[in-house]
Order: sequence, then structure tokens, then C-alpha cells
Amino acid sequence: MQIEKAYYWPLWLAKSLRQDNANRKNYVFGKANMHLWRALNIYDDFLDGEGDPENLQAANHDFRSFLKIIYTSNLPSFFLTWAEQALTDLEKSNQEEVTTKKLSIQNGYLKIPRNLPKFENLKLLSRKSLPLSIAPIAEIMNGDCIKNKKELKRFVTFFEYALAAKQLSDDACDWLEDSKNGQITAVNILLLNEAKRKKIKLDLEGDAQTAHVLFITAVAEKTCLNILTLCSQAKKSAKKINIQENAKIIEELIKPLEKAAKKALNFKRML
Repeated sequence: MQIEKAYYWPLWLAKSLRQDNANRKNYVFGKANMHLWRALNIYDDFLDGEGDPENLQAANHDFRSFLKIIYTSNLPSFFLTWAEQALTDLEKSNQEEVTTKKLSIQNGYLKIPRNLPKFENLKLLSRKSLPLSIAPIAEIMNGDCIKNKKELKRFVTFFEYALAAKQLSDDACDWLEDSKNGQITAVNILLLNEAKRKKIKLDLEGDAQTAHVLFITAVAEKTCLNILTLCSQAKKSAKKINIQENAKIIEELIKPLEKAAKKALNFKRML
């Protein structure tokens, strides 16, 4: 059976804090995070209009398995209250995605809504994936680093920046597919605004080259800089919880995003 990287997030966080339990095998919170990762990916397919009904039962099973582990692990009430809020915010984010105006094709061209959403606070991009920090933080709750809500918030802030950077990076990779599927993201919104400003009609099927040129000239650099800013904020937040820049969670979760953004940025500046 394939093991997704999310399985290791609790282990990476524990190792980054040098906790004694960081080397134990078959740890339950790794399994919880893997269950949640699988469930959320299937649910996202349905939000994108591409879900396979045959996978829905598997997603529900994974989500129930995640919840069972979290709610039977004798975790503090203040932690469970936050976990509930993170799941509620995920539901609200998904509902907003469903009800937000979509892009559509009219006479072969992309029809852009008059009033486009604004993505002013990029940290909020983490709402769709912040529940993936529940199991990693639960893994370290038995240590001495989190005793109350204030200390918990410091760890949550780190994951908010880290997962927002990951979401923005994913959106950067999927900008064309998202645009074709009618989704408006924090990345292709820059493309749409630039197309409106220059009065360019976008034909994503017959003339994708125009969209690609517009993406390179008006979107790529700003998006890469935004990713790097979120990564920098994540590392600053990490230092406040005694996680150093060479720690496992930074090496595995943050630095690959930085590396990809810097590579894309250098490529763009060479053009």
C-alpha cells in the first residue's frame, strides 16, 4: 500500500522538537494524517466536478478513521476545540468554493465575471488544508511544548503559513487546469485581472500560448515572491516554537517549496 508523505508529518514535527517518541514505529497519528489526506483529496475531486462516486465510500471511511483516532486519544479539551474549528473552517471554505462565481466558456473564450474575488490575506489559503496539522500537533501534545491555548496557537500559526505556501504552490502548478475547470484561485486571479486590464480574450483551448505568455509576464514572478514570503513567515514562526531552519519539518515541508519558487523565479528573470 502506498504511504503518502502526510503520514510522516507528525514524525517530522516530533523529530524537529527532539521528542523522545520521534522514532517509534506505527505511530497512530501518522495513520490519522494519512487517512485525512486521502479523504480530502477525494473530496477535492468532487469540488472540482471530477469526483468518482465509487471513491466516496473510501473517503468517508478514511475521514471516520481520522476522527476516531483524534477523539479517542485522550487529547486536551482546548486542543479538541481548536480541531473542531479547523474542520469547521474547512467546511466553510469548501462551501464558499461551491457558491463562488465560476469561470465559463462563451463562444470559445473564457468569460470572466465582472466582480472577481480578492485574495488579500494569503495566509487564509491554509483553511482548505489546516486540518492536516491536527494529527502532527496531536503527536507532540504529550510533550512539554504545548500546555495551553496560547502555546497551541504558536504551532497553528506555523502550519497556517506553511500550508498556505503549499496551497499557493499547488495553485501555481494547476493554474491552467483550474482555469479550464472554472475555478478561481489566488494564482489565476492575477491572470484574469491582467487579461481584463489589457482587454485580452483568453481562448484556453485554441490559443493557450497567449495565456501562457500572460502567465509568465504578469503572474509567475509575483506568485513566486508570494510563496517565498509565506515560507519566510513560516520559518519565523517555527523559530518561536524552537524549530530551527535545519529541522526535519522545515527540510521536508518548507524548503522544497522555496526551491521550486526560486527555480521558477530565476527562469522567469532569464527570459
